[in-house]
Amino acid sequence: MSTHRQAISWQDWAGEPVSYTEAGWTLARKYRDEDTDAPAGLIDLSHRPKALVYGPAVEKLGRLSPGRAEWNGQAFLCCRKPGECIVYDLLGPLQPQWPDRYYTDMTDAWVLLALIGPRAREVIQRLAAIDFERPDRPGPLFAVTRGHGLWLQLLNPRRKAPGFFLATERSHGQNLAKGLRHVGHHLGLKIMGLDAFNDWFTRSD
Repeated sequence: MSTHRQAISWQDWAGEPVSYTEAGWTLARKYRDEDTDAPAGLIDLSHRPKALVYGPAVEKLGRLSPGRAEWNGQAFLCCRKPGECIVYDLLGPLQPQWPDRYYTDMTDAWVLLALIGPRAREVIQRLAAIDFERPDRPGPLFAVTRGHGLWLQLLNPRRKAPGFFLATERSHGQNLAKGLRHVGHHLGLKIMGLDAFNDWFTRSD
């Protein structure tokens, strides 16, 4: 079985993780002194399967227009531009079998973070100058923009509990983590493990 090395290291900030291994990934279930009541929490989901979809396969995903996204019960499907979609698989197996050759696996190429909590929106506002509410457009929103000099993929799932997803190239993952730490420090941002994400995702459905 292949092993994977996480692109982001923040043990010096978060403290000692309680870890487990799945499909070659060493994952943080929680951190020893984790504060799950923090006003904003940051969780590394880079182990989740991700793909770039193009060509005929895009049509099978539905009629999504650029800037829109939808949840299909397993993954978020995000339309970046006509003929191109991005998939963030949150519930499927960690070793996915993509349907056909029009799927390019990006799991090891991109980092994926979840930013959750009542002050998550304020953190996003300090990171990227983008209108990410758009009351005139129902449903999840997706954008590719810049923040702190990085290209970012931003997904606003518009679930019951506030939260966002952020992705960037693996080589810039540590810089994204540092940027979020910088803008979120005074808002009470804390690092959390996967137990906190699973609890949030269940409550926000």
